[in-house]
Amino acid sequence: MDAIADRFEMIARAQPGRQAVSAGGQHASYGELAAHAARIACCLLQSGVQQGDRIALYFEHGPAALAAWLGVLKSGAIVVPLVPTHPVERLRVLVADASARIVLSEFRSLERASVVAAGLADVLDVDALGDETLRVWPRVRPADPATILYTSGTSGKPKGVIQTHGNILNKVDVCAAAFATTPSDRFSLLTWYAMAQGTIVTANALLSGATLCAFNVRQEGLSALADWMVRERISIYVSVSTLFRSLARTLEPTRRFPDVRLVRIGGERVTVEDVAAYRRLFPPPTRLLVSYAATEAGPISLHEIGDGETFPDGVVPVGKALAGVTVLICDEHGRRLPDGDQGEVVVRSTFLSPGYWGQPTQTAQAFTASSDASGEREYRTGDLGRIRGDRIEHLGRIGDRVQIGGLRIELEEIESALYTCPGVLRAAALARPRRDHELQIVAYVQPLDGYRPTVDTLRASLRTCLPEQMIPSQFVFLDEIPLSGSGKVDRQRLPDPGADRPTLSSGWAEPVTPMERIVAEVVRDVLGIERVGREDAFLSLGGDSLRAGQVASRLSKRFGKQISLGDLLNASTVAKIATLVEP
Repeated sequence: MDAIADRFEMIARAQPGRQAVSAGGQHASYGELAAHAARIACCLLQSGVQQGDRIALYFEHGPAALAAWLGVLKSGAIVVPLVPTHPVERLRVLVADASARIVLSEFRSLERASVVAAGLADVLDVDALGDETLRVWPRVRPADPATILYTSGTSGKPKGVIQTHGNILNKVDVCAAAFATTPSDRFSLLTWYAMAQGTIVTANALLSGATLCAFNVRQEGLSALADWMVRERISIYVSVSTLFRSLARTLEPTRRFPDVRLVRIGGERVTVEDVAAYRRLFPPPTRLLVSYAATEAGPISLHEIGDGETFPDGVVPVGKALAGVTVLICDEHGRRLPDGDQGEVVVRSTFLSPGYWGQPTQTAQAFTASSDASGEREYRTGDLGRIRGDRIEHLGRIGDRVQIGGLRIELEEIESALYTCPGVLRAAALARPRRDHELQIVAYVQPLDGYRPTVDTLRASLRTCLPEQMIPSQFVFLDEIPLSGSGKVDRQRLPDPGADRPTLSSGWAEPVTPMERIVAEVVRDVLGIERVGREDAFLSLGGDSLRAGQVASRLSKRFGKQISLGDLLNASTVAKIATLVEP
């Protein structure tokens, strides 16, 4: 099949009654999803949409979102998926950058979608479409762009990575072979399909005849995720390493998932501790696949962990390059290094992204033609790695591009946002390990004379332009940020953030009640902070949704009272969280 919609419709005709999607209490069969997608494609074409036009999608998790994704692809247009939880201004930047003609949405999200689209694009409600369909559809070819996935950009603004129909179908075929996917499988979708991993999971499920099961981890919490996996009979669990690690930390050692036959984690380095957690929670015959991938290249390699496999040097390999992919280790000049030497991972393939939307200079810097006559291209990943024997090892990121929670982040974009905050003279952002060895973003701020910004005021300002994952966990205020002789920030001299209580808008207030003292102790332990006051907000202390899940889980177990992640984040302060667990 040449195009994604063609592949999907072949499956829908063969099994129209099989469940395709389960999300947020909503369900749809393959036949229902195909019919809805056809109505959306018809409406787009009748409204004048041409092949290659960009159509933005603003949806919550649910069947309508998947129908819109398929409908846009069927029309020959290009999908620009948006994450509805991201700041409006950031989403408007993406819509403008892609020159999107229409923002597709549904009734429950229409008001917010209209704000995103205002002055930039028309808005179309997929819940208000008629039943018209066409008999002749545009011919879509493998080389045609299918979607633009936006990632953090080195220029201080997001950049759009183009994916073609052929590239996505190749990824599906490669993963289906590695996963041994069957129509009876039920995939977990634990991120938005605006992310590269979400797109691939969505395509893997729907283009293999399996069932895609979506769960909103941020809204529902880690404890609810475990119950949901059992209830939905998830057979293929897919997530970034950080989420898997956080989930494992909240579970009792006796917890089991009887239907899970495959666990696939990646998106960042997988640790020996992750493998130990898998072995504790998922006994044989469940398989563990460690994945190495990049938005620009798709899946690069996979490694299946053996039952008795050990890692004497503490590095979990990411396996052999997949079919159609060659991995090279090169020095800073692009020269190939011998086996065992560390260098930049370079990927050679015919299935790389065509490049970055509207950014030919950045495309030329990242992608080059192969030096041989194969017609393949090469992509410089910015990852540090080495090859030992027949195994690739991913050793982290090079320079200022990091991966946290599976999201590739350019620190320069965060620094650009910091400079827009009131009262900031100079700023820098670094990725540093927490006490639990997880990476976090630390912001260093030198205030303007006469200004005294706090963590709360800076977070409030950053929330208008950055998604949650990119907002620094810790802020360090310095009288003067150290500079090098050339006037650049001397990052080597930036201090460790330490464990002191951050500078907050709220003054220090000692926890008063026994319950407040218990909550403060749990928060202090999870975040690694020496002092936590009763009026201190969890997020301002450096917390995030994953660590909020750990706090909620600990308190729930201690007091036998279920606390949802949403309730904990809404309560915010130690004093208010304490009221959640009081009898």
